[in-house]
Amino acid sequence: MCLCTPACRLLSFLLAVQALNRRFDRFWAQQRTKPPASASLFAACARTVAPLFLTATPLKLLNDASQFVGPAMLTLLLQLVAEAQHGQAHPWLG
Repeated sequence: MCLCTPACRLLSFLLAVQALNRRFDRFWAQQRTKPPASASLFAACARTVAPLFLTATPLKLLNDASQFVGPAMLTLLLQLVAEAQHGQAHPWLG
């Protein structure tokens, strides 16, 4: 689907919302078949969005790791350059 125009982006968003709404309706209908004391709106909501969170969790962890590794690598690079300028370079550097 083309996302190059605002109308296309809006259509894509509306289709995603409709799909999520259908999914919630299905889980809520399952909950309503239970006795009123055990029917849970939270369970229907959780089952609706759980796949989204399970998909996003690894991506979030990768993002967090990359946010940490970047500055750590920069620190090591700066230490290496500082040592090279002071004549304390490691022999494996050539």
